[in-house]
Amino acid sequence: MDLWNAVTSIPVPFLVVLIICLILVTVYVGYQHAKLEGLDGIRAETYKLMLKAEHMYKQRGAGRQKLKYVVGRARQLL
Repeated sequence: MDLWNAVTSIPVPFLVVLIICLILVTVYVGYQHAKLEGLDGIRAETYKLMLKAEHMYKQRGAGRQKLKYVVGRARQLL
């Protein structure tokens, strides 16, 4: 009961502001997490493309072809 009395003694506007702040922080953290997951997915797919390009263009001096292939395919991912 003492906890309930303590909570009810806090002014309502303060509680509303506190709840809004908690919601904003939760949304921000969720957004950052989703952004990080998206970047990790793109990074993994780009790495797979780099490996595929290495196997496709085995001849010496094919660096530009490899780069062109990976960049072209990575743009499609975005």
